[in-house]
Amino acid sequence: MVRRSIGDWKGMKLYVEVWPILDAEGTGLDYIVEASFKTDNRATAAAEQSRLQEVLMSKGWFLAGDMSKTQLIMERYGCYPGLENTDLKEC
Repeated sequence: MVRRSIGDWKGMKLYVEVWPILDAEGTGLDYIVEASFKTDNRATAAAEQSRLQEVLMSKGWFLAGDMSKTQLIMERYGCYPGLENTDLKEC
């Protein structure tokens, strides 16, 4: 269900992915948005990431936070009946 768009940011390809994730209550969706640059130069990518973040923050579109999308998915969807003696969440 992930949607991916490709655009341009300062001459570099910009990939934007929108991930609909089950919300914590299990009754709706939260949306995780990721943006990534495709460039061979790590310093350029880091500098442009900061610039993009500034633009998004100035518009009120950026929620600062560090999270693992994989961890969030496991927390929201990782319910397995009969596995009470493991690290996995029982239903």
